[in-house]
Amino acid sequence: MIVIISIILIVFAVFMNIFKMSAYYSYPRAKANVLEVRNYERRSDGQDTKYGSSVHVEYSVLGEKVNSWMTYDRYSTLERGDIITVAYNPDNPSYCREINEKIDITQLSAFVATIIFIAWMCKKTFASHKDKALN
Repeated sequence: MIVIISIILIVFAVFMNIFKMSAYYSYPRAKANVLEVRNYERRSDGQDTKYGSSVHVEYSVLGEKVNSWMTYDRYSTLERGDIITVAYNPDNPSYCREINEKIDITQLSAFVATIIFIAWMCKKTFASHKDKALN
């Protein structure tokens, strides 16, 4: 039962991530200059520390400069002066998201670890059922 719930949750998370990101891949792209990076951590009573960052970028849309802030739920490795690719909403050009052509190694590692864990749980579950059936 726990294996089935785990699989459903993982599939749901993957589809939510794809749905969230898919719109940005159809938006126009621009090269953006990183103007400022603010990494921060928030602590509240009795809860874990939450890390994040805000990145101030500037890019051109139809010849006009646009300034925007992007937020991340982790520390950003970007630095002032970096050039990144952003996809911006044509209806509201100040709303943008970084388009990363590189594989995010953290997400990939988490995904692979989860698949291995589920495979191990399936093997363990089915092996115990097989042993019970033989006895």
